[in-house]
Amino acid sequence: MDAFDVLQSVFGTLVVPQTVIDEIKNLRDEQETPAGRSMTMTWHNGEYIRQDHTAEDIAARRGYIVEQLKRIEAACEVRPVVAPDHPREVATVITQTFGSYVLDAANLAGTDYILVSKDMYYRQFAEAACAAKGLWLQPIFSFAHETGAIDAGRYVDLVVKLAWRRHGHLSLNVATMFAVLRGDPKNGLENFRAIANFIGTRNADLRSHIEVTITFLNQLWRESDRFDLRCMQATSFLLERIIRFRSENVALVLAFLKRGCAPDVRQYIDRWITGHFLPAGEVAAAIREIEDVTRQLRAKETEGKRENPMPVLGRRRRHRKKRR
Repeated sequence: MDAFDVLQSVFGTLVVPQTVIDEIKNLRDEQETPAGRSMTMTWHNGEYIRQDHTAEDIAARRGYIVEQLKRIEAACEVRPVVAPDHPREVATVITQTFGSYVLDAANLAGTDYILVSKDMYYRQFAEAACAAKGLWLQPIFSFAHETGAIDAGRYVDLVVKLAWRRHGHLSLNVATMFAVLRGDPKNGLENFRAIANFIGTRNADLRSHIEVTITFLNQLWRESDRFDLRCMQATSFLLERIIRFRSENVALVLAFLKRGCAPDVRQYIDRWITGHFLPAGEVAAAIREIEDVTRQLRAKETEGKRENPMPVLGRRRRHRKKRR
């Protein structure tokens, strides 16, 4: 991702275990085949897929690995790892299960360094086994942006790179989404599609995702022409993303979206629902149900205020003593 400079601006010295370098070198050496060509078999979508790799393919792959290895060694200090003489019980179980080198990064971090890892489970293992505190990349990039180490354009570029690499979690706000959309090429929305894949994820906090989507769409349609093709493409893709894992309550999700959107956006959503053969009647019924519940809650709140009025606090009168 060409982000070592960002990490250095935040942390200073970057450290990597020797065993990680050794593993990358093993990957490099695997690309050297006596025959000059290789073949792999993979299983995908219920069938075997054979791939033949020419000498040029192998050389290109090896060259890429060598280039990345040089970048790591130039940016990081490579250090050996000494495992503790008396590891914690959980550390012993982990090494017995996954191998003696699996906790090298965690042992090297210990209590002196921050462990940077995109693997949430590894960070949890590292803290339990080695007392190492961990972070993933986006909070580091956000901190660098907030402290002025990188500008907004660089931060957005890094967020897009995280999205393209399909990292497990990506935090988005309206400003970032607009920056990505405006920076996309005129003939495509590839980068916007990449970040929008993190809207409506399987384990999403749906309420916050709906709120971000509503705010983004209202601003997008307010600033764009109603017949703007890119505006409609971006809207369509967000609608697809936010309902993809909600087959049982599609109508309710779309109802919440429509209820918070401006009139132009609601009209587009209606046309989009019809064009995708979704139950328009169920969406309308869900909106009515939401509004009924909202009115009932407001009525109860108003009634409660009448029954329990706030006390009026007046100023206490002072009685001055008369002078004799």
